[in-house]
Formats: sequence, structure tokens, C-alpha cells
Amino acid sequence: MGTKTKKNHKIKITFKHLTEEPNPTLPLVMLIANKILSIIGFVDFIDRMVEWDSRHWKVSPGNLAKAVILVTFLKARTPLFRIEEAFTGIDTEALFGKGVTPKHLNDDAIARALDRISEAKPEGLFTTLCLSLYSKFNIAFNRLHSDTTTVSFYGAYEQSDQEDEEGLRILRGYNKDRRPECKQVVVGKIVNEHGIAISASNMNGNTSDTEWNEKAIKLVKETFGERLDSITYIADSKLINLPLFKQLMEPGKRVRFISRCPSNFYNKIAGKVIKQAYQDDKWIGVGRIGSGKKACTYELQEYHRTIEGNNVRLIVVRSSAGKERYDHKLHKQQIELEKGICELSKKTFMCEADAQKEWERFEKSHKKNLYKAAVQFNEIRTEKRPVGNPGKNPKPPQVKVMWQVCAQIIGIDEAKAEELRNEEECFVLITSVEQSELISEQVLRQYKDQSIVEIQFKLLKEPAIASAIFLKTPGRIDALIMLLNVSLLIRALIQYKVRKSISESKEEVPKIGWNNSRTEKPTLNLILESLQHTNFERVAKNNYRYGFYSDKERERVMTILLLLDITIDGLLDPGD
Repeated sequence: MGTKTKKNHKIKITFKHLTEEPNPTLPLVMLIANKILSIIGFVDFIDRMVEWDSRHWKVSPGNLAKAVILVTFLKARTPLFRIEEAFTGIDTEALFGKGVTPKHLNDDAIARALDRISEAKPEGLFTTLCLSLYSKFNIAFNRLHSDTTTVSFYGAYEQSDQEDEEGLRILRGYNKDRRPECKQVVVGKIVNEHGIAISASNMNGNTSDTEWNEKAIKLVKETFGERLDSITYIADSKLINLPLFKQLMEPGKRVRFISRCPSNFYNKIAGKVIKQAYQDDKWIGVGRIGSGKKACTYELQEYHRTIEGNNVRLIVVRSSAGKERYDHKLHKQQIELEKGICELSKKTFMCEADAQKEWERFEKSHKKNLYKAAVQFNEIRTEKRPVGNPGKNPKPPQVKVMWQVCAQIIGIDEAKAEELRNEEECFVLITSVEQSELISEQVLRQYKDQSIVEIQFKLLKEPAIASAIFLKTPGRIDALIMLLNVSLLIRALIQYKVRKSISESKEEVPKIGWNNSRTEKPTLNLILESLQHTNFERVAKNNYRYGFYSDKERERVMTILLLLDITIDGLLDPGD
């Protein structure tokens, strides 16, 4: 209790403890994720696949794994060891079963569940879950996009130092987060053109992209053997080297592919076709691809070549962004050389030989510069007369001779400039897909969609999803990343279903965009943000209430649920 005096009046303020606990709630976003997990049978699947004794577990491993996934859909950042706190105030009985409270979702219980999942091989579990989701939701696809990223970790982990030890190894390697001081895990992922994963693999921290592509090609062949003729595998330039190329073109098991051709592949064939393209000068403009400030225009020329007895298409792509990079580098090199010449001209030397040596050093340090300079060595004579009255027999003045390097830019090395222009303005796509199936522009557009995988990786690194994770063993990390990938799988499905419903609808495009605007391709961020503010409050057994801040919010939320083909009753009773 406290008092406050103002103008001789006393204001009495009384503090008291709340004796009544608020009603438990269920966030709408979490309910949607829970519904999807129920449809694919996630909890039952995990409980069947891992070893556990129900007599010693208050909450099953499948439900504990589900808790890790669902907590990622809360707006607030939740580290793994605070899952128990995150579920405070949430109706855990509705999500995990009768009698389950937040305290049952503690870090010790989660750790035990991760141990069991780790023993059951998380990679295989995830692939099975993906295939189940594709089957349950009847998802069609024609493309597979593949790439890798790194997830960085701090701290020490209990793992063997033996090179042949099985299991995930957290090691230093090439860090794509630009954090070389951290140990890491390499995550490889394959998604379809809608961003929905079919496979994900957690690999040792020093695994290369080439090693991942070799593994991914084998996986694609094993999983889609009968469908290889209708699926195109798309990856970055690390896909293309001679051994992997032969695997892609294996008779009877050919994998249709699109990739970027490395400059050093097959006798530098990329550089040769770029040079040929500039000589032919038959560029075909395809306009702007993409949206936003970084979108640029493209021009194409196509060539057909034979590599190891296999016919491939090589598409030379020239971009406006590449021309800007080329012009920028030219200007930068000119400024650097002018600055160097200016500083050099301020120096003086005792003899011409010293001046020549300095020029040789200068040329060596600027040998990569495209601009050429002419030089001359100037002799500088200065006279110094004795101080005072010269008298009848004056001493002759002392002559001091110094040398100076005088240089100026006289032009550009055309051969080097052409080489830089080819490198900066152009890149080459290589594909085994026939021209009758995909024209050059379509090949480029499909390759540019490779960003679908990168978006998945960006989500994986968000603080609410992964952040810097402190776990005791690599096995738990392996299991955790698998569960985070399930969370991303659900997110990709939500975006896919909303967009698919809009594209197939004959009704007017719905107003679910920012500021109540109409949008044909709502982003995942927009969808989740629209749903974040809606919660269901349990007021009695099997009795919930919910509300909206405004009619516009209500219309937007209900429209999204309709597009997802989900009803309110179905959310609160998620059983199939």
C-alpha cells in the first residue's frame, strides 16, 4: 500500500495478488499447425518409430516432439529450454491429452524425447513424414530444388574424436553465416517448386556441397525412380563436375537437371560459349524476371554441345545487373590506378635505377588492373648556393640530382576487359531438358526459383525457430533440426494451400493482403501475421470463445481458414 500527496489530497493505491488464474487459451496459428500434424499422423508415427516405455513417460515422445514444433508458431522468441514457460496459460490438455500441464513439457522430458528420435534416424523419419504429407494433401510437383546451408553452434558437445565414429559431427567448416569461429552442422534440403520439402539431411560440419549433391542424386533416384522422366532437379554450380554429371546422365536412370555451369568444367566450356555469344551477338531479350529493387532484365543465347557423349544445352545469360557490376569494377580500377599514380609522383629517388625499380614494383602490385599506363623518368636538378657574401672567388653552387616517376593512364587492356566483362555480365546455365519441353526463358525462370530453398533456410535461422541452440549432444541437435524442418514443412504447406485455393477459385481475389488489399500470392509472413492475434479461450469443458479486434480482421481470418479448407469446429476437434 502507498500514498501520494497532491494539493492536500491523499490518493490511496492498493496492491493485491490475483487469486484467480486466467482461463487457458489456444492460439489459432498453433491450432492450425496441430491440425496438420494430426492429419499426417505425426504423434502416432513418432511413438511407433522410437523405443519407449509408456509406464515411464507422462507425455509420449510424439507429443513432446509436437510441443517443440508447436512452440515455434508462437510469436515470441522461445529458446528450447523454456518450452515449459512458453506453454504457460495455454490449454495443454487440448493439445497433448488429459492431465498434461506445462510442467510436463520441461527440458528434461524434451531432451529424453530428442534422444529417442536421434536413435531412430531423424533423416529417414523426416522423409517418411514428407511423403505422408504429399499423399494426404495430394500435392503435385514437377521440380525439385536443392541446396545447403549451415547452422552454427556455440559450446562443447559430447562426441567422439574418432574419424570413423557414426553419428552427426559438429565441426568447423565453410560457414555460410560468415561465422568461422563457430562449429556447425551442414543442412541439405530438397523442396518442390512450392517450397514443400521432400527430404532434409543434417550432415557433418565440414560436408561440401559436392558431397551433398552426390547424396541428393542417389536419394532422388531411389525415391522417384519411375518418375525421373517428369521431374527436373535444380541446384547451383556445385552440382556440375564430371563424376556427378555422369551420375546424372546414367543410362536408364537419367535425372533431368538445370544448373549453373562452372567456369572450370569440361575444358572451360562455359567461357567458350560466352565468347561465342558475344561474337554471334544474337541476344534474345526476355525482360525483367522477379520483383523488387534487385530484379533485373536478361538476354539469352542458346548453344548445343556434346559432353562425354551426352547432348546438353548451354544457355548464355546476360543480365543488366552484370553490366552494372562490370561498369562499377572498371570505374573502381581506374580510380585505384589514378590514386596510385598520384602517390607515386610525390616520391623522389637518388638515381634513375631506383626510380625504375619502384615503377617495376608499382606495375607488379597493379598487374590485375585493366588500365594501361605510360611512364617516363624525369630528372630533377636543384642548385644550392653557399650562404653569405660570395666574395671574390665564389664557390660554385651544389647541384642536387633527383629522379621522379611520371605516369599517366593511356587506355585499357582490351583482352582483360573482355574477360572481365564475360565473367561479370554473363553466366551459363547447363541443362539436359529438351528444348521442346522448356524454352531458354523457362529454363532461366526455373533456375531463378532456386531462391525457394534459400527462403526455407532463412526461416530455419530465425530466432523463433533455431537461433543459437545449446544442447548436450550432437544426436539431440540432429533430432531438433529434424523437428524444426517439420515446422517449416507445415509453414510451406499453409502458404501452398492458400495460394492454390486462390488460383483455383472462380471468385474475386480475396482481401487478405496488407491494409485489406487483394493479393493472389500472399506470403507466409502475411498469412501468419494475419492469424497471430486470434486466440480461443476455454470458458468451460469443451466450451471455447474467441473474438476479433475489428470486422476486417474477422473477415481476413475467416477467409484464410476457408482457403485452408479448415473449419473452427475442425480445429478444436483435430482428430481425423
